[in-house]
Amino acid sequence: MFNISHTISDIARLAGVSTATVSRALNTPEIVQAETRERIMDVIKKTNYVPNPLAKALSTGQSNLVGMLLPTLTNSVFAQMAEGCQHYFLQHNLNLVVISGQSYHEKELDVLKSIDQRQVKGFIISGSAFVDGSFEIIMDNIDVPAVILERMPTNCAYSSVYIDDEQGVIDVLKFYLANGHTHIAVVSGELNFVASQRRLLAIRNYLADNCLHNVRLSVEAARFADMESGRLALHRLMERADKPTAIICLNDIIALGALKGANELGIQVPADMEIIGFDNIPMTSYSTPALSTINSPNAEVGQRAARLLLEHIKNPQKKPEQIILPVELLHRESSRV
Repeated sequence: MFNISHTISDIARLAGVSTATVSRALNTPEIVQAETRERIMDVIKKTNYVPNPLAKALSTGQSNLVGMLLPTLTNSVFAQMAEGCQHYFLQHNLNLVVISGQSYHEKELDVLKSIDQRQVKGFIISGSAFVDGSFEIIMDNIDVPAVILERMPTNCAYSSVYIDDEQGVIDVLKFYLANGHTHIAVVSGELNFVASQRRLLAIRNYLADNCLHNVRLSVEAARFADMESGRLALHRLMERADKPTAIICLNDIIALGALKGANELGIQVPADMEIIGFDNIPMTSYSTPALSTINSPNAEVGQRAARLLLEHIKNPQKKPEQIILPVELLHRESSRV
């Protein structure tokens, strides 16, 4: 579990050494006596200590820090966004510090409260793990300029940058309908996540608005950061008497798990079933079959957010701005064109 509540001074006190010795044990362990090093590492293990990246950056004499709060780094979408931010900030002499929990279930609010926001000029906060109403509480605890990576309401007090994910899932749905599918399944992420709810609602509304009452829609929940949950969701769908012939996965991690599940059950993709993911993370072009997906401009999301945040830092009176970037359906081998 990610923990920044302990400081290096706490570790030094518990291990009975100086803070300098703890620092050497972490950075140049070869110069610390084995017994001392083992004692320090034992304390670190027991306290789940992770060096505070902001404090570490300040201790090196760096300044002009910008924080980026992400729910996880297991999904390369977030790494791509961070790279986009970093590329822009480096051109403007700003240093990006990425702060992440080790799962989507780490609460952004808990991490935000644990940080002295006076140490940073601003924040870029991923809203990918926002649940019902949580973003309002998080917004109330931001004391510096911030940009949110989520599709925020137009009356939100903070600027936001995100993708047109609603259009993305509708494009997949329309493609399946054109291919003659009448039973389509959606494998979502966590159902209480705002992103899952928004994408599911877009699909349901499209079917209702176009009076497509003959199309059956099945939903199975998985976990956005867990490939295994996608595999298990595919198995559950195939246990139904009326099995779907096409699947929309709400991210690529889930879709890759679903591909594995289909292979285990002897389902030929795309001949027996079509599977399309969302995000276009790098590994999707190397799966078997290569995964069709919604191409999301993740690096550009990061760059646009960084540019927007710098504008707010320079001009605190700047009005909030909502930026939505287009996405594109990318066909590979898991869909029939």
